[in-house]
Amino acid sequence: MKSDGHSPRLVAFWIVVAIAAFYSAFVLPFYFPLHEPVFSAAYNAGENTRIAAIAVAAISIFVLAAFASGWAPIGKGRLSSNANAAPPQLSATFLWWGIALIVVCTAALGYLILHHGAYYAEEGFFVTQLRAGLVFHRVPYRDFDFPYGPALYFWPLLFIRLLAPLGISMPTAYLLSLIVMESAGVALIFYTVNALPMRYPLKAAAFTLITFCAFDTLLGLNYAILRCIAPFAAVVLLTRQTSLLRAMAVACLGEGLLLTISPELGIAFGAAAVFYGVYRKFITNSTWLAVSLAAILGALIFAACIGRDYFASLSQYAHGRDNLILEPQPFVLVLIVAVAALAPFAVADAWKRRTDAVDSNVAMLIALYIAMLGMLPVALAQCDPVHAFVNGIGAYLLSFVAIRRASLQRQRIWVVVVALTFMATQFQQFHAWRHEIVRAITNTPEPYDDPDVTAISAAIGQNKVTFPWNRLPMQMIDHLTQTGQYLPGYFVGYHGECNATSEVRRIADMRAAKFALVPNNQALVYTEEIDNSGEKLWLRLGYRYKQREPPFYEYAMLMHELTTNWKPVGTFGMYTLYQKVR
Repeated sequence: MKSDGHSPRLVAFWIVVAIAAFYSAFVLPFYFPLHEPVFSAAYNAGENTRIAAIAVAAISIFVLAAFASGWAPIGKGRLSSNANAAPPQLSATFLWWGIALIVVCTAALGYLILHHGAYYAEEGFFVTQLRAGLVFHRVPYRDFDFPYGPALYFWPLLFIRLLAPLGISMPTAYLLSLIVMESAGVALIFYTVNALPMRYPLKAAAFTLITFCAFDTLLGLNYAILRCIAPFAAVVLLTRQTSLLRAMAVACLGEGLLLTISPELGIAFGAAAVFYGVYRKFITNSTWLAVSLAAILGALIFAACIGRDYFASLSQYAHGRDNLILEPQPFVLVLIVAVAALAPFAVADAWKRRTDAVDSNVAMLIALYIAMLGMLPVALAQCDPVHAFVNGIGAYLLSFVAIRRASLQRQRIWVVVVALTFMATQFQQFHAWRHEIVRAITNTPEPYDDPDVTAISAAIGQNKVTFPWNRLPMQMIDHLTQTGQYLPGYFVGYHGECNATSEVRRIADMRAAKFALVPNNQALVYTEEIDNSGEKLWLRLGYRYKQREPPFYEYAMLMHELTTNWKPVGTFGMYTLYQKVR
């Protein structure tokens, strides 16, 4: 990148790309608002983050085409002509230290949370839904909400069933399943990074930074690093196959397995596998189209086996619940630079310097790029730091490949930028859950666990009770489950789609019980606020977002049901017990 790095045409090109990317991400989405009321700041402000993802992807493809066609000069750079040759591999020491870091951190935080016994973040959600399946014999998707693939339910379920005869509790077995999954994820990071065509120091930096940020403070399988890296590791495995039959097997099985983890992973890998098959068809022979067909077959087999309840459940999440306004915050800008500038440059550079028609590194980078674009809509929807990280890993991996021929100074600048972004991500997660973590460390009781559960149980008698609002006191639920008085609903607290359809389902679940416990010291109706605080305004150069759509008030219909058809019969600490009267 040295010789042409400051040419007027290239400078003008990057200025145009920067302006177009900024407009596409932060301005254009407001011209295509969503109109279905949903609990979302983006909906309230009239922003459609899907448009942002499509537009930023289009900018990225334009940059790739400009460099690959030679219109924008790539430059000579620092490496020899054999730029795509495989450099030295990371030693196994990185792998074992990475696994040790994840295991120790996850086990330490998990021990504190389990010892405290409170409902905590994603761990609380998974344990609650696992209890719904095991104790109440309910079926995921049909009887209770589970917004992920079936593998994230049956994986911890396997540990629970295997360890139950040893006297190991359900939450402990869940934590062990998470630790194993996180360790496997670190191994996949190691495998993927080692496969990338870049120098040893960049590989070490990429592996270390991603593994550092992989520690999940929410203790949820949905944020486990295996879930994030899996489609890219599968792409690497696919493109390394020299046998057509093995490539077809990887495409078919990989697509099915990734869909069982989460639908967006299957979509990303499926698109990459289909494109890879087409690419190999043109550079070798048409028989490689079978790889594309194998990936499609894997998706069809999964769809035939999973049943329609899965798709009906996931369709509830297509309306944009909890989508944040996409703002020019530092972590968003860094992600967009990686997606729109560095990732396409990495692919174009490898394409221009390919040594022969069948260059495995070129095919791999193209497929990784397609998978990265497949994950972009998820990364930009709920675009807080952790979602940007877990769904933007592909962009960060390609960004390290892109700087492999840059000057040492530029490499260091980008590594520092990524390091600061990942450190801020971890800080934000700890800051968001600091009160719960401190209570776990000090073993301070959860405020919502203070009622006399014996008195509540006596007041309910032989009837059932439900918790329609968003706090789930775990100790109370454990007690009422043992007495046979607890009736779980389809949704768990604040989890689940928040629109009129889900409100109707919550009301039906509430009416299935004779009693309901409702918190009495908090607001019971919510709406997502547009954040125009001073901290955010400086990022927008003083621009204030306006309320462009009528807000959706979460639990308003539920509150109407409570005041119309239920009456209070007693107060127990921070809860009021209501009885159905009609």
